[in-house]
Amino acid sequence: MSAISNKNKWLVVDYDGTVTENDTTPLLPRLASLASGRSSEDLRRRLSQFKELEDEYLALYSEAKNSLDETEDLHCALDGLDHPSTAVTRKVSQSGVLEGLGGVNVSEMSKLISVEGTSGDPVGEASAIQDEDKVSISLRDGVEHTLARILVAGSSGDDGATMTEAWNLGVLSINWSRTLIEASLVQPVLRKRRALLDIDSCDTEIAIWSNDVDEDGSVTLNYEGSVAKKEQIKRIRNRTHEENSNIDGEPFIVYVGDSSTDLLALIEADLGIIMGHKTSAISIARRWGYRVDPLADRHKAGDWTTKGILWTTNDWHEIDKALAEL
Repeated sequence: MSAISNKNKWLVVDYDGTVTENDTTPLLPRLASLASGRSSEDLRRRLSQFKELEDEYLALYSEAKNSLDETEDLHCALDGLDHPSTAVTRKVSQSGVLEGLGGVNVSEMSKLISVEGTSGDPVGEASAIQDEDKVSISLRDGVEHTLARILVAGSSGDDGATMTEAWNLGVLSINWSRTLIEASLVQPVLRKRRALLDIDSCDTEIAIWSNDVDEDGSVTLNYEGSVAKKEQIKRIRNRTHEENSNIDGEPFIVYVGDSSTDLLALIEADLGIIMGHKTSAISIARRWGYRVDPLADRHKAGDWTTKGILWTTNDWHEIDKALAEL
């Protein structure tokens, strides 16, 4: 791989199941109820309604997945897999189970959640919510350090004399709450970056491209699924090329995701890494003839950054090592 300026490098990550241990979508009705200060009866109603909608989605998705045809274009097949999510999301908007969630800012959201897998607690006012009542979000081991590290400019070369720029970092998710992503991932990563640099403040930004919810609980689908994610990767590449036209080398995008919704973005990226060894992304990729190899075996492949190979791992520390080689 020829030398590429870090200004031209992007790490783009999915959120649910990629940087988090589990899908956070089922937690959103509870967060909405907490944010609204409603009764336990209200919470039970929201959870019951959401469970019905979740079961409907799982049934529709299973039906769509079972009807996949390898003779069909992959884009069309994955678009079909996204239809159940789009249809059920509209019903979620109509149900009101997320009412109140959209009115919460990042500071308020931080007081409603506890984030496991981070090295420090946010500094601020004490929350009115007892710790045992907070909604728990678990980040995967190594996520916080890896994302913070690539945001730190440093030195390279044997003499340490060559300065390197920080990477660009973004989150691309179909999650319904941009504020949750900001509070549970972006803020912890920026705190970790400040700790690594031993500074009190910074103006570093982490891009978030996601769906969002308003105060009434209606979801705006900015990114419906796999095709929309692929198109966003293309936009990132084009914009980076335009903004850095005076820098040698083309943009280089690494995408990390875990599900079929991520597959087209994984393929579109210059380097696609699948989180997990038994995921829908892997099974579908292989059905359509794509090569998927363990990231730990990357050095057996010659130039492992060659486009066309998808890599898989359960370990963010392995991803960190791989990124350091780019």
